[in-house]
Amino acid sequence: MTDTYAYETVQAINSGAFSGPGLNATVTGGLSFASTLNNGTVQGAFDTLYGMTSSNEPFLVQVSGIGELNQQAVRITIEVGGKERRLADEFLLATIKPNADRTSVTVSAYFVGHDN
Repeated sequence: MTDTYAYETVQAINSGAFSGPGLNATVTGGLSFASTLNNGTVQGAFDTLYGMTSSNEPFLVQVSGIGELNQQAVRITIEVGGKERRLADEFLLATIKPNADRTSVTVSAYFVGHDN
């Protein structure tokens, strides 16, 4: 038996924030797209977020991954200038966990092969 798509979702991202040692920023918009299989696996989850860093630099974050509705493993790419420019060259992996009513998420991101 092959898995078939149960549904696809597209959702606007209206606000948010990043807070941590690598990046502090305000999300001003974005879009989330995911295809969910009939077995509950999220296949092809893609998010694009944009906004301003705490040092007043515009940024674009792209997220892609796979997982279940209650947790996903993803790769994050960041386009940003200024003092955060080094993040554009980093390889980041993360887990995403939504809250109970699915109105916000907690993202735990980690540098892979990071020397600092």
